[in-house]
Amino acid sequence: MSTQSSVLVVEDDPQDRETLRKSFEGLSVDVHEATGLESALELVASLSPSLVLSEVVLPDGSGFSLCRRLRASAANATIPIVLVSRWSTESDRILAFECGADDFLAKPFFTRELASRVRAVLRRSRHGEPARALREPAIDEDFRLRSQSNEVEIGDQRIALTPKEYAVLEALLEHRGRVLGREELIERVWSHGAAPGERSVDAHVKSLRRKLGLPPSTIETVRGRGYRFSEKPIRTLDPRD
Repeated sequence: MSTQSSVLVVEDDPQDRETLRKSFEGLSVDVHEATGLESALELVASLSPSLVLSEVVLPDGSGFSLCRRLRASAANATIPIVLVSRWSTESDRILAFECGADDFLAKPFFTRELASRVRAVLRRSRHGEPARALREPAIDEDFRLRSQSNEVEIGDQRIALTPKEYAVLEALLEHRGRVLGREELIERVWSHGAAPGERSVDAHVKSLRRKLGLPPSTIETVRGRGYRFSEKPIRTLDPRD
């Protein structure tokens, strides 16, 4: 069995699907294809691909729905996802990141640009990025990062994050107590791809708070400046409240 990376391309248009496939020539990846949401989910379950590349508009759903369903599955929550679309409004981009996508690219695009972004996403998912010293030690009592799986361990519970969410959290923790501007976060987390816009950073922070059960005072919004991870002991919200 091949040990190289595998990519699942989800696209119902034959011509566009072939264009996406050609983007991976020379990348040493196995490319598999699906034409819709349900067939993509079946292939993810059987293949466990290294990355999913999906068109937003699908005949039986959407790339956004695909993102949500993969992120809701413990087995697939950390699979990197790149969405492509003929539409690229700010709302589309924000929705993509809120659904859990790691990157978003508008059509038409240069195949070399897509290949470069895919390489960057795969590299981040394999090795992670900054704050290496923070990866394994406990950050606070009962709060530990797990870099190899992009997870946060809170007590006896493990919470899966997307590679981008994990990178945002690492950056904030590395500079705990200091304000990180949105532009600085974009530069650190999206350094190998196109900048997603400041509202997408907000979407990732919102998602982190929700997934980790963190009150706004832990990842504090500093109006007009950015975000700051509190130096106070980390306390999560009780989901029963």
